[in-house]
Amino acid sequence: MNADAPTLEHRNTRTRGGWWDIVRSSTKPGVARQWTILCFSITVTFIIVLFVLLFVEIPADRFISEGSALTFTSNLAESDEDKPAPATNVSTWLSGASRTVIPRACHSHNDYWRKVPLFTALTAGCTGIEADVWLSDDGKDLLVGHDRPSSRSTKTLQSMYIEPLLGILNGRNPTWATDSEDDRAQGIFATQPNTTVVLMIDVKEKPTTVWPLLIEQLEPLRQRQFLTRYEKVHSGDSADIQTLLPAPLIVVGSGELSLDSLVEVYGNNTFEQYHDTFLDAPLQALPDVSDSQRENTTSYPVLSWEHGLYRPDDSYYASVSFKNTIGSVMLGFSKSQLKKLRAQIRTAQESGLVSRYWDTPSWPINYRDYIWEVLTREGVGMLNVDDVNGATRGLWTKGYLKSVYLIIGGSLYLTIVSIILWVVGLYLLRKRPDT
Repeated sequence: MNADAPTLEHRNTRTRGGWWDIVRSSTKPGVARQWTILCFSITVTFIIVLFVLLFVEIPADRFISEGSALTFTSNLAESDEDKPAPATNVSTWLSGASRTVIPRACHSHNDYWRKVPLFTALTAGCTGIEADVWLSDDGKDLLVGHDRPSSRSTKTLQSMYIEPLLGILNGRNPTWATDSEDDRAQGIFATQPNTTVVLMIDVKEKPTTVWPLLIEQLEPLRQRQFLTRYEKVHSGDSADIQTLLPAPLIVVGSGELSLDSLVEVYGNNTFEQYHDTFLDAPLQALPDVSDSQRENTTSYPVLSWEHGLYRPDDSYYASVSFKNTIGSVMLGFSKSQLKKLRAQIRTAQESGLVSRYWDTPSWPINYRDYIWEVLTREGVGMLNVDDVNGATRGLWTKGYLKSVYLIIGGSLYLTIVSIILWVVGLYLLRKRPDT
């Protein structure tokens, strides 16, 4: 018998070890290591490519021309680091896009970051505009910026938003058009002149100082009855009627501004008689109560953030962070997430408020569009967006969940195939005779 031949006991030991022993007993550890790295690298590369192709790729329809809206935007003068865009944009808007753009329920988040603030959002059709506001160093003006270091003395709320909006509305309404309190001014969009545009002011500091200054700066809009207002109206022999009078603009406060501080700025009696600024109520705090319960709560001091009861005469939006209240929906909305979403939207509707979710994902695009589609389908009042053109052109990508399932299935398949190839490769390397 050949002394070098494996004994029966040796063969049985090898058989009992199975595939794992084959892998571990590789006689060429250097080559095996290289083969392992190669298999792993190829697998990861294919999974990444699959992910990019199905999940991250920007759809081709994103590059479709926006037609007249794109032409109009290209004719606008851009703002720069030191000064806002010039007033010529007002006349450009009035003679161009105002006559063709269809308004849509989208809110231009952090609008001041755009190359042409205000007008880019209006050109897309957005009916909500947001500006973060800080008090100037001398306390006499309101500066626009994401944080205090980025604010500039030349980038004021008046120059970037109030004055252009006043210019647009003056151009849309002759001086005699709003002589009577019963007259409703024409709105910003000529295509739908009764559309109200929301100017949301995110107060970053000192609300009881910032808001009185804002109220003062809104006076030219107030005089022309361009501001949505709540007031008691005398109706002949009957008692005064508290009513909400719509107008082309509604000013909504958020951030550090609370209902208590808003009432404090006006004074309780004045607030109940008249006010033309409103709140962004916390959607998650809205109670699911009947209309009768709301009607029984009439004293404004009771309507505080602590009590969480908000009405259309003091609030307009009802907003909440999508990330915090709904969470991740990368694998699709769960039943519990949809239930919460529907309950919050329903509660806002029953409260007479416009629901809005901020902090929604903006990337990947397929994921973002999927969330937009679900929010719209479920009846959200206002879509909070960063990409105003992507939100309003109606070219949202479809089949997000199919892409997710394909990625998961494809990744599992590639992983299994790679493991098989890895094991087979190690086995063949072990069987290869030494040279």
